[in-house]
Amino acid sequence: MEPTEIAALRRVGLSDNEAKVYAALVSLGPSLASEISGECRLYRPNVYDALERLVRRGLATSIVKNNKKYFEAENPEKIRAMFEEAKKEVSLALPRLEGMYEKIGKPMEVRFFEGPEGIKAITEEMVRTLGRGDEWLALGATARLSVIVSRQYLMHALRQIAKKGASQRGVYADSPEIRKRVEPFKRIPRNYQRFIPKELVTDATFHICKGKTAIYDYSEKRPTAILVENAEIARTFTKYFEHFWGESKE
Repeated sequence: MEPTEIAALRRVGLSDNEAKVYAALVSLGPSLASEISGECRLYRPNVYDALERLVRRGLATSIVKNNKKYFEAENPEKIRAMFEEAKKEVSLALPRLEGMYEKIGKPMEVRFFEGPEGIKAITEEMVRTLGRGDEWLALGATARLSVIVSRQYLMHALRQIAKKGASQRGVYADSPEIRKRVEPFKRIPRNYQRFIPKELVTDATFHICKGKTAIYDYSEKRPTAILVENAEIARTFTKYFEHFWGESKE
């Protein structure tokens, strides 16, 4: 039997030796263990071990003729039946496994971005995850951001958020420059701004949505950002945001 057939047998759950021995049985017909050993080039103890497991699986049988034990393959259709049965068992188990996975949470994923292109890449990825009724939170924007990306780009991103039926809340540094900058945002549906004393805001800011937290550092000439995908971290930063939102003013 060709290596592709043996590989297929392994994929449905047979060990390497089981696959080779079953392939030899199909090719040879009723055979002695010594013949099977020669056909698949396995030591005889390994052949006997594989044959025993194949018999238990119902994929092989044995008969005794003239005081010699012969082994024979069962119809390969049984392998199809095994595969279908395994699919049913997996289908039944999946809902419980998925529930356990969701309960524990996804492993944390952290990615690093750099430069204006990186800032835009994070923004676009986070916008893509939003759906109707979701919310984007932003805390700590300063005038430094206007050096990194244009107001036109920010307006475009906010319109995309609104287009998806999501909303955006931002807490910004309270200065005439920042107020002037975000004034056009008010024309976008479901977009809300509040302000806190500029002394509380640094050039590091963060955005949160759908279990993702983006942390930006605008203090360097070339800005950097970290995107963290972790529900617990997103919940923690959301609490920080809500605290400042409650303390902020329009």
